Amino acid sequence: MPIRQTYGTHQKIVNYYTKKKIMRKLKVKTVKELPDLIKVGSNQTPTCQFPKDKILEIIDNAKKIEKGKSIDALKQIAENYDKKEYTTKLGKFSAEISDMGEKAYQRAILSEKTQLRPLGEIVWNDLELPVVFNESSKRRCVDLVGTLNNKTSVLCELKFASEANHSDSPIYAAIELLIYYYLIQDNYEELDKKEVFHENGKRFQWSDFTHHPTFIVGANENYWRYWKERYEKQKIDVESWRNSLPLTIRFFSFADFDFKKQKETVGTEGKYTPSVFDKTEWKEEFLLKS
Repeated sequence: MPIRQTYGTHQKIVNYYTKKKIMRKLKVKTVKELPDLIKVGSNQTPTCQFPKDKILEIIDNAKKIEKGKSIDALKQIAENYDKKEYTTKLGKFSAEISDMGEKAYQRAILSEKTQLRPLGEIVWNDLELPVVFNESSKRRCVDLVGTLNNKTSVLCELKFASEANHSDSPIYAAIELLIYYYLIQDNYEELDKKEVFHENGKRFQWSDFTHHPTFIVGANENYWRYWKERYEKQKIDVESWRNSLPLTIRFFSFADFDFKKQKETVGTEGKYTPSVFDKTEWKEEFLLKS
């Protein structure tokens, strides 16, 4: 069995690394010198180094389809990544907010179960968890972390569009997930050790994301209406790009919610606690019809 089949935790990620690249990266000359961690038959959890060059290549390919400063900002995250000590201690997240879009929906579903058609049922564990290791107080955060069917970890990037704000594109969201996943892979031990969770969230183990997690972009129907129309002439290119990713990222839609009406019950300037139905249902979206 070639060594490349045992390095990493996701088959598509693994295929990126060849035997020679691993040996060159670790500065060893023979397979026997490779650490037990990546030898054939090892039962230990492998460590995934941040594959900066691969991510930059993916982003450059995305920029052939979609231009804009937002994609450049994601490229800077990859270019500037440097593993550092994690110092943040999270307290409690606030369920009462003034937002009427993405953050409102995010909090509204956190305490509810989400039916993900056709995959199963998700229980959401926590939200807005920083995984970018630097000293900034406004680090990028994973939108939602959950558990699918009581066994599979879920990493979700959430988007919520209004008539005035179409939110970042599906390509942007997919790149976010890709970057966040590799950051978690490179730092899960530290994330668990430092207990990077909110006090009022449900506990989980960051190390669970080393075992074939599920990656999803969830967005409201208004979001998909806009981006499907925007991508009409590029949808083949977009889907080809998505299928070339080293992770399988699936798109889902959920119903539009008018949080403005909820907020109006406490005054336009006040905070409120957003809510949705007892159980929300998301359906899978495809840019190309089968």
